[in-house]
Amino acid sequence: MNLLNIRRAELSGIPYLNNALDFALTRINALWSVEHNVDGTHRSTWQTATYSAGHFTASSGTWGVDAADVHLRYEIRGKTMTVAFSVLATDVGDTPTDLRILIPGGYTAAAPTRNCISTVDAGGTPQFGMALVAAGDTKIYLYRDATGTTTWTATSGDDTSVAGQLTFEIL
Repeated sequence: MNLLNIRRAELSGIPYLNNALDFALTRINALWSVEHNVDGTHRSTWQTATYSAGHFTASSGTWGVDAADVHLRYEIRGKTMTVAFSVLATDVGDTPTDLRILIPGGYTAAAPTRNCISTVDAGGTPQFGMALVAAGDTKIYLYRDATGTTTWTATSGDDTSVAGQLTFEIL
């Protein structure tokens, strides 16, 4: 006889406590099975996003990203997605306001979210930039600095990099 059955036997004369216990245990069991495997490990796992040069664009010009430049992984828990990215040694054509990564897996952001990221523009000093998603959009926007107004420098020397993580609600 397990602890649950012992408790039920003890409470058999008090129906409302039995009902409350059943409700609580059912709810705990539902949450446990959604988030965890039987052995306690998390059910959701990180996935590596499929590389395609077309998944990396810019507000103007081009963003030259080779497969070797990219470490892009994501995890989904319910309706929440976390994307971790490191896109190093890239080239930027023109002087775009933002660089863009397609949200992995064909998902769409449900609400706007932003976070600080690390950026290196044209081989310069690392600084804080900003990553954001907009509600109803399928891209992560990467800004050179936290104001979101400084343009990226056109480069051809594999010397522009971005790295960070962003967690947001998905549709």
